[in-house]
Amino acid sequence: MNIPLNVYVAYFEKGILNFGYVIAQNNNRLEVINETGNYVVLPESRIILQSKERYLEIEPYQALPNFINQVNLFEEQFQESDFHFLKEKECTLQEIATELNLQTDVQIFALFKYLHNHPKEIHRKKNKYRLKTPEEITQYQLQLQQEEEERQFLQDVNAFFSGAELSRESQHKLYNALPELQTAKKHKKLKELILSKYPLLKPEEAILEFRKFCGETPEYIDPVIANAGIPIGFSSLLIEEKLLPWKATKPQAIAFSIDDESTKDFDDAISITKDGSFWHLTLYVSSVSERLNLEGALFAEAKKRVSSLYTANAVIPLFPFNHSEQELSLKKDSVRPVLALNLWLDENLAIQHYELSRMNITISENYSFNEIDQQIEQEPFSTLYRLSKLLAEKRGANSFSEKEHYYYYISASEQGLEVKCVDTQSPARKIVEELMILYNSYLADYAVKKNIPVIYRNINQFEDPKDNFLSLQAYLSTEPEFHPGIGANAYLHSTSPIRRYVDLINQLQISAILQGKNPPFSKEELEKDIPLLEKRIYDIREIAHKSERYWVLKFLQQNCQNIPLETYFRTSIDDYLNFELIPWGFIITAKSESYPKTERCKIVIYKVDPEQGIVWVDII
Repeated sequence: MNIPLNVYVAYFEKGILNFGYVIAQNNNRLEVINETGNYVVLPESRIILQSKERYLEIEPYQALPNFINQVNLFEEQFQESDFHFLKEKECTLQEIATELNLQTDVQIFALFKYLHNHPKEIHRKKNKYRLKTPEEITQYQLQLQQEEEERQFLQDVNAFFSGAELSRESQHKLYNALPELQTAKKHKKLKELILSKYPLLKPEEAILEFRKFCGETPEYIDPVIANAGIPIGFSSLLIEEKLLPWKATKPQAIAFSIDDESTKDFDDAISITKDGSFWHLTLYVSSVSERLNLEGALFAEAKKRVSSLYTANAVIPLFPFNHSEQELSLKKDSVRPVLALNLWLDENLAIQHYELSRMNITISENYSFNEIDQQIEQEPFSTLYRLSKLLAEKRGANSFSEKEHYYYYISASEQGLEVKCVDTQSPARKIVEELMILYNSYLADYAVKKNIPVIYRNINQFEDPKDNFLSLQAYLSTEPEFHPGIGANAYLHSTSPIRRYVDLINQLQISAILQGKNPPFSKEELEKDIPLLEKRIYDIREIAHKSERYWVLKFLQQNCQNIPLETYFRTSIDDYLNFELIPWGFIITAKSESYPKTERCKIVIYKVDPEQGIVWVDII
């Protein structure tokens, strides 16, 4: 392009169409007087239209407004019907001018301006124009609406920094966007706004500071979770969303739950009665599916979160606490709708028959594991324990190593951090474990027999013949397969719909069939969701592992520095050593000036960095 002097030109400045007059040229750069009378320097590539004629204007700053006025007057003469021919074909600007018999510069500039000012009706691509289809017009209107909503949203957030309150809709949109600012290249304008408010902080620090400022991330959340880019707090819109009403008919059974003493979100319950020589055992799971609007924000949020997350000092639930620990929880003295598995057992506790049903129950008690262990010789707990041992034996799960017998975790309380021990083989825990496996197995069996699309939990087995080592890997699928760990031809998860999204989906599908309805999701829709669900489940698991390691190091920092600790030396990678702390089994990554001479050794920790995940030790 070689643009001469003394011509009128058109160019864009920040998306706005401008007209100007070229008064000088130097090395492919033009000095242009614009319509405000100011001088701007532009590369020739910025010019999108130039006049055919040259205008030797003595006072261009006065002539330019006159030219623009003529363009505007001529533009007003165009009518939509003038461009009907663009419905059948694409045309360049010159081809349109020829079709309309436009020849002068004023007419050509007016045409260009008209086409530019009517994006709703006219499509432009690679300097060719055509009329938009009705579908494209609708899409454009939707885009304009979204842009206006985004502009208003950013305006609300900016005002929030100055003390104004966010609307429920803007707060919900903000809470949705904040985690994605840490993990995805989205919400560019929001990020720019936040960074402008914290000019002295790094981008990741500024985003986290704002998450705390707006209340989405509480101060007590550990840095691993806070920086992981997962949703933490719930917007007011989610907290205030009403659950669907349920049929509050007379309760058909009285049941009790068994869980950890700190549990508040009770998913499941049990009842067992004897009828002659037969036992009637019923396992109940809170019917979360019938309380949720599938088109509502709560359901969408659950899909995004996938699972509740439990850390040493916090619970990040799948649903807001007022739902997960109140309205959906099988709390003592509450009446709740449930999806029940009814089992009839003979005098030897062999299962003879099962049925699934939806019912209402009353919760008589929320027992802790310790309370049940202390009453294990009493009925009905002794019978439930006997049944759990028979079920475990049937699936070949009675053998376990000493290491599997106990596991340890860090818990935070007002008194500080402490190590807690869980006896995985306690009678109460075995009862719950086996009965929940039983519930999941029978729901999977029901789904197979009724051809219900659900998400099964299958197992891949990998065996290394050299090391005689068997590796198991779980995966989700809409196709049932034999589950070697359970010994069942199909298996799924459905006992924790308050805590896990996959369990909720399976409950939704099966409950629909029980009510004579079609399942809300097809097999194809579930298959499409599985890759994303598996990724999110994996991410949550990794975040939980890193958070656990953080709290282990915080515990060591507070309680175990400068004292000898028994360990097993496990591996070394580069300059780092991995030790297993005895008896807890916690794995720590350490730096040391010496190398362990034996597998079992003592170390002394003299420095801890929980956020980096490293300790510094002396080996003694």
